[in-house]
Amino acid sequence: MTYTDAGTAGIFISATASGSAQGAREEHDNYETLYEALYETIGTLLTEKQLVITHERVFASLSCQHDLLYQRQQTLPRYGIDPNTPVTLIHGCPPWGSGLAGALFHAVPGSIAKPETLEIHGTPVGRIWSSGIADYARLQFGGNAGLSPQLDLEANEVFLAAASVLADNGFSLTDVTRTWFYIHDILDNYQLFNQVRDKHYTDFRLAKKSGAPLRLPASTGIGGTSANRSALAADFLAVKPKSEDTVRQLSNPAQKEAFHYGASFSRAVLIQEQTADIIQVSGTASIGGDGRTLHPKDGASQIACTLDKLETLLETVSASLNQVATANVFLKDPALWDIFQRIARKRGLAEFPGVPVIADICRNDLLFEIDAEVVMPKIGTTKCVY
Repeated sequence: MTYTDAGTAGIFISATASGSAQGAREEHDNYETLYEALYETIGTLLTEKQLVITHERVFASLSCQHDLLYQRQQTLPRYGIDPNTPVTLIHGCPPWGSGLAGALFHAVPGSIAKPETLEIHGTPVGRIWSSGIADYARLQFGGNAGLSPQLDLEANEVFLAAASVLADNGFSLTDVTRTWFYIHDILDNYQLFNQVRDKHYTDFRLAKKSGAPLRLPASTGIGGTSANRSALAADFLAVKPKSEDTVRQLSNPAQKEAFHYGASFSRAVLIQEQTADIIQVSGTASIGGDGRTLHPKDGASQIACTLDKLETLLETVSASLNQVATANVFLKDPALWDIFQRIARKRGLAEFPGVPVIADICRNDLLFEIDAEVVMPKIGTTKCVY
């Protein structure tokens, strides 16, 4: 487990089940111990630093999720942590076959940020808190139970629910700076999802003002199924800054803006906080400047190309891949995990904090994708292995 302490901006935690397939198989043989150890480590760290979770995403095969949630419910209260907080639980098998792939967390200083839980009809769906520089809202929707035959209906419900909860708490969809969408059968449903997203974004923000550029959230759209087997799971991060300069959209000189080829998201969003700048990096893949897939049958080349694209993006704000705090490494083929690790080591990224997940990317010829949260320190920021 690694974490990056960004001071008042919170702490970013990446926990991968194992660094090797063989080690993970051995751990999975004693899965209850593994799940308990995950939440014991999280509980200890949060207690030591007096932090409260605002975002939790767990990737594991469906077969183990019941036992994982049971251990979460049993373990967190021993550390004085409420287990009845939102968790995005996605069916995402690790490269070694089944079990826990890993988890990503964001937590904030409880006494300063004062997080509160948001609910719909008694069900927790998010958290709100304040850093002093901005107010934040995080929403997490697992979708309706049972796979919907019409993803567009479920996606519409998710956007309407998000808009309603945000409005009830002083936010709007116009404040959303980052989204994560986990889409069942994404290869068949991505275009339909984009149509629904475009409609809601147009209703709220996508009209240009006197030639100004579109304001779009950073986003991940990836193949995935939620714990209740819905057609769509979605997380939203909304930010209401106290200064106009707190949030800005980033472009990648090496890639065309995604909205030019039908996907309404920006390449990244930078959030300026007192102790660190946070870059929310969208899902990034081997896509060229003209919007076409590069190296369509070559996984190793797609990995190298994707890392090049990420580096180019981060260099626009003087950041680097070594400042990635949390990441998902999405792989169409389990064999690509070892290839990624080898390429990462050659680039000086042996401790890259990425949770590997087997998933379909939004195009059939894309084999690899990364999203990330990057921390650019100002004062007092530390990155540690825990």
